[in-house]
Amino acid sequence: MVSFGSKIVPLIFSNGISLFESVGVVGPGGMIAVVLSSMQGGDGQKKLQNWMAKLGIPPQYQSEVTFLISLLLFVAGYFAQENLPQQYFKNYRIAGDKAYSQGHMREARHNYEHALKIDGQDPIMVAKVHTSLGLLEESVGNPSGALKSYYLALDMGDNKVLNNLGRVKISEGKLDDAETFLSMGLQRVAPTDINAMYQLHRNLGWVNLEKKRYDKSYEYLNQAVEFDKQIAKGNFGKGIANCFKARIYELQGNPEKAANQWNLCSEFGKPETFQEYEAILKLNPEVSANLDTTGVFN
Repeated sequence: MVSFGSKIVPLIFSNGISLFESVGVVGPGGMIAVVLSSMQGGDGQKKLQNWMAKLGIPPQYQSEVTFLISLLLFVAGYFAQENLPQQYFKNYRIAGDKAYSQGHMREARHNYEHALKIDGQDPIMVAKVHTSLGLLEESVGNPSGALKSYYLALDMGDNKVLNNLGRVKISEGKLDDAETFLSMGLQRVAPTDINAMYQLHRNLGWVNLEKKRYDKSYEYLNQAVEFDKQIAKGNFGKGIANCFKARIYELQGNPEKAANQWNLCSEFGKPETFQEYEAILKLNPEVSANLDTTGVFN
């Protein structure tokens, strides 16, 4: 029961305690104290005897009832110790994702950091929290913090983070590293994961644009635009492939097609990170002024 308390009570009090939780934790804890005191002949014995007498339990059966209460409380404590940390971890992770999707970065960081303080969780799920925290740092323009979280996620088995690592490396100007991460990510992503396929093709188009390999950039961006058509309006990163594709058309001397892509970029573009927005700002300040930046932060 001491082990139970040391693991569960800090989780509850770290984010406030509800009436239900106080009954669930403090109540059994108090009952255990009374039962143990009773079994040791302490003050709790009289309290427990009075309580059982009020319930009409004959004195000759009170020792058995005391043992049964102790056993039930032990089982309840063990169950809580095994399951509550996992539930709290899940709740913090979901709350963090919700806050992030709404652009509330401080609240999202608070929840992710609390989730990471809970030991003994599934490494894959912990890796996803590191990825989410890295994305948050990247979103607000902190690439060094993002890389720290992304590398932790990669080390724990989240291969999807290869796309994020590649994107940060583009913003740092380390284009060979970026292309390596993105190419590895494309090898590992499931073809049915439309959003991941879009992100990887878009970012490979971006890195090739930066490397002035325009034909290869166009090829990747064209595929990204096709994936983007299957993604709902308002999703993070949507429309950004059109922005880069517009720049390719400009470089190829095709202003009409470029204008069409800029219009699509302006209508659907929703950058997810500070670096994505900065890239469009450099290419077309006028269009960047119309982009939905709520995906970066509110």
